[in-house]
Amino acid sequence: MRDRVKAFKRIPAAKIRPNPKNWRKHPREQVQAFRSVLKDIGFVGAVIVREVGDDEYELIDGHLRVGILPHETIPALIVDLTDDETDVVLATFDPIGEMAARNREKLDALISELSAEVKERLADIPTIDIDEIPDLFLEPVEPPQPKTVICPNCGAEFIP
Repeated sequence: MRDRVKAFKRIPAAKIRPNPKNWRKHPREQVQAFRSVLKDIGFVGAVIVREVGDDEYELIDGHLRVGILPHETIPALIVDLTDDETDVVLATFDPIGEMAARNREKLDALISELSAEVKERLADIPTIDIDEIPDLFLEPVEPPQPKTVICPNCGAEFIP
């Protein structure tokens, strides 16, 4: 497996530009729910970016986080992807995550262990059953295949 993560870095949001091909929309309810979690817990994950210039970055995932915190420093995974690979990740990252099935009993058990105050805040966050998620693609998106390189000295094939 190739590791495409080059670095983890905290980056000022002002240096992270949105991806012009971002297809995700964030309804008011999602923004409010996410602000609540950020206020109570803080960041627990990183946005995904790629370098596009000297100390400039383009978002692949994390538009909401960067959008609601424009003056903050954001934890970011910096990845090494081509334009085409970026498009594949942008198109598939959320849909693949949404394919996960839910175990309602385990979720209910987890929520039952939370404090009454936290449960009250969670009541405002809608849950979506797997059957309610629409088909996002008519055809599956194939990930890019690694390119084989032939060594000019010995003729051996390898994946850089």
